[in-house]
Amino acid sequence: MRVLLTNNALDYRAGTELYVRDVALELMRRGHRPVAYSTKLGAVAEELRAATIPVIDRLSSLAEAPDIIHGHHHYETLSALLRFPTTPAIYYCHGWLPWQEAALKHPNVIRYVAVDDLCRERLTAECGIPAERIEVILNFFDHRLFPARSPLPPKPKRALAFGNDFNANWGISPLREACNRMGIELDVCGLHQGNSAVEPGRLIARYDLVFAKARAAIEALAVGAAVVLCAHGRLGPMVTTRNFASLRRLNFGIRTLTQPLDRALLEMELDKYNCEDAAGVSQWTRTECELQPALDRIVNLYQRVLEEAPQKSIDPHEAGRAAVEYLESWAARYKGQAHGNEMDGLREHVRHLEESLEQCTARLEDVSRISEERAQALHDTALQRDAERSSAAETVARFTYELQGLRSSAAETVARLTYELQDLRSSAAETVARLAYELQALRSSASWQWSQRVLQSSLVQTLFGPLIRSVAENRNHLQGSSNSTGLDPEHPALDPAAKET
Repeated sequence: MRVLLTNNALDYRAGTELYVRDVALELMRRGHRPVAYSTKLGAVAEELRAATIPVIDRLSSLAEAPDIIHGHHHYETLSALLRFPTTPAIYYCHGWLPWQEAALKHPNVIRYVAVDDLCRERLTAECGIPAERIEVILNFFDHRLFPARSPLPPKPKRALAFGNDFNANWGISPLREACNRMGIELDVCGLHQGNSAVEPGRLIARYDLVFAKARAAIEALAVGAAVVLCAHGRLGPMVTTRNFASLRRLNFGIRTLTQPLDRALLEMELDKYNCEDAAGVSQWTRTECELQPALDRIVNLYQRVLEEAPQKSIDPHEAGRAAVEYLESWAARYKGQAHGNEMDGLREHVRHLEESLEQCTARLEDVSRISEERAQALHDTALQRDAERSSAAETVARFTYELQGLRSSAAETVARLTYELQDLRSSAAETVARLAYELQALRSSASWQWSQRVLQSSLVQTLFGPLIRSVAENRNHLQGSSNSTGLDPEHPALDPAAKET
């Protein structure tokens, strides 16, 4: 089957550009012959051509008519229908707000496709497309580009703001403040940040928590990160197993972003982080949102449209009137756009600069205040430490002086006591020598010898026996005491008989 896929641009890696890329690659794998068309080519077009899929920016380059036109965006789709007036088409609506996503009314468009229930509502309520002509084929991811990561930690450590709307210089401060308060490191990736990821699957696998919406949210869920739905200025819920089904029907997109991007509200969603529940959501995403079932439905739709198209006789005048009505309806935008695009871009750039300036000014004030507080704290701490050091030095000096005094006094006392002890020892030795000499002289005298004979006589023993025995006992007692004091018990000075005499 020859399929011509149209898109507003095939340059940057954004939503419909990547949708066309994934569909074209899978069609080629299944044996079909896709061709991509846009008037604005770039990185995505080069990726398709590298995969051997033809890419054109002029419809005259396509010499062979396609079997079916897979249309995104009304300008490029109408161009293809005018170039191939007998080829049937399907027309996609990918968004609620972009003017390029409005329905193209043309007799060759047999079916319309909405990527979620909100886009279906736009087709029926604002574009007047009958419900029976609308198919809802929900968005998807390619499991080959987004493999599952390892299990999440109990608490998130790293977070990624993942989407082309995010810019680190504006609109990201509530995310950064909430992450800082919860000890989570935050990075930003996207077109406005200037670092659009070539391999987003590998990038997402390095993060525990992702802020994203729509297709980016599906990809992050598939990898296994916990996801808080978020866009510039708007906040949605943490995706859980309880709300997954309802959020999926809305493509995790704009209608799910019901709250302002406020730090306190964001922290409430971050408190819902649960690694086990996030693993269940990831498994559900890999089962329900994979590319293959979606491509089955797309190819089946192609076949049904090709079967239905021959039954309709396309009036060339009706096709011409549809083209004229389209040009008249969009003339104001196209005419004003040539002159207004540059001014719109400048206004948007100025707005971004003003927001960035406000953010920088606020940040500078915070940094200045924090710097002053820290400088004062450091100064106070330095003064306190100097005072403590001075007090400690004085205490050490006083203790050192007192210790030296104590040591000197102790040395003097020891010297004095040593001298007195030596003097006492010398005096005691002289006294003992003198007493020994006197005792020896006493024992040698006639009186001593006579007293000994008298004491040994029978008369004295009879009269004074008890007294003598008492003296002997006292002598024995004195001998024991002399042994404990280190004195000689036989020393004459301790002889009781001598004392008695």
